[in-house]
Amino acid sequence: DDILPFVSSIFLRRLMLPGVHHNAALHATLAEYNRHLGESELQTLTADGLKREILSLIEHEVGSEKVSIVHCWKCFFARYFHNWCKNNAIYGLLVDSSTVAVGLIRKKSVSLFRSLEDIERIVEGPSDEVSELASVMDLFDDDIECEILIELLRCVTSFSQQLGKTASSIFYESLLTAPAISSEDIVKCIVKILETGYCISGPVLQSSTFGDHTIFLQKELTDHRSLRKLSVDMFLSLQGLYKKASTWDKILNVIEGLLKFLVPQKRMLKFDTEMSSNINSSIMVHSSYQIAKVMFESSWDFLLFLSYLVDISGQVSL
Repeated sequence: DDILPFVSSIFLRRLMLPGVHHNAALHATLAEYNRHLGESELQTLTADGLKREILSLIEHEVGSEKVSIVHCWKCFFARYFHNWCKNNAIYGLLVDSSTVAVGLIRKKSVSLFRSLEDIERIVEGPSDEVSELASVMDLFDDDIECEILIELLRCVTSFSQQLGKTASSIFYESLLTAPAISSEDIVKCIVKILETGYCISGPVLQSSTFGDHTIFLQKELTDHRSLRKLSVDMFLSLQGLYKKASTWDKILNVIEGLLKFLVPQKRMLKFDTEMSSNINSSIMVHSSYQIAKVMFESSWDFLLFLSYLVDISGQVSL
């Protein structure tokens, strides 16, 4: 029971994110659950009040339907996504040639496209762009270190793709709340899963994370094979990385150089008018969140990678 509020807080936080939260979509979704709040009434609710309203709905569904809390959240988000798409139908593009800005005009909102920041291009860009950026920004001393960085990014991307977004969301929530399991234990747990190829099948995770026990058992063998393949691929990649670098010191220096680049930079902006401030503040909040999200998830990926590396250090001559 202690883990259930923690699970709900992950979903609630995701629902409140910039670009995800939409008042009309939320109003329509609540109406489907017979929660008939007016749109104006919904807008007057504080963030905490809105969370309490949604949480009471989910808890009612869990009690009446006798299903897992994750199943209820999945159903809620499926309905919310449908309503979000319905209320944000695409009408056209807006192009500002003077600033090379592109906007996507929707039914009840506008989405703006921006150029990627350097950290986003390094973490998510193609290999040739990563190498070019690393050289321009003076991150490393020679081409070998750039090649090591590219291989490292491939390794941590393998972890990220295998685990999906769930692991980083759980870890992030553990840093902001007082969960039943600490952030350190979460890292140890995930590293153990990566090392052994088996997901934890204890009753807590069965009831709160995977829901139906039968589905969990059916997936366990497939997940095990996938994780074992990841372990073998990672072992071969680390061997190749060590051979290229000659020493682990050089590899760790490259990681340290990138991690320094992941430290957020504080920016202070001033706007002339109230209208400009409202519009630009909204844009800045959204874009700052996107950049911070990339930086956090990259830091998480490297934390997981380094923890895994320490765990198998004897196998890779570390």
